[in-house]
Amino acid sequence: MPPGGAAARAIASRREGALSPAIADGVAYRRSLGVELPRMGVRDPSETHEYYALLRHVEELCGAIAYPDRASAPKDEPLIEQLLAAGTRDRANTSRPTASEYDMAKALLAVELAPAGDQPPTASASR
Repeated sequence: MPPGGAAARAIASRREGALSPAIADGVAYRRSLGVELPRMGVRDPSETHEYYALLRHVEELCGAIAYPDRASAPKDEPLIEQLLAAGTRDRANTSRPTASEYDMAKALLAVELAPAGDQPPTASASR
């Protein structure tokens, strides 16, 4: 899945209010199947059930649209750019920074699950 498509679909889903429920549903589904996370020391601690549910949701969205890297709404474009920037880092084996849907998922989850003011995390049902 190209990073631009992942960012565009994730931002559109968030704007539509579908992202948090999809994450919560994905977590519930994973847990109902008994899916376990890799053992500590083998995985990044930020790779939670929410992380994997978000990746799967975005992958399904990208597969369901002809041009997943296009913004669904003009107001999504600045957020897509911010998400791409958040998911971009220098890689040891390349000469330039690259965006990764995995890094973008971690950045988006940090925002999506963060409490807003007096509000609990938006995906609290999946915690």
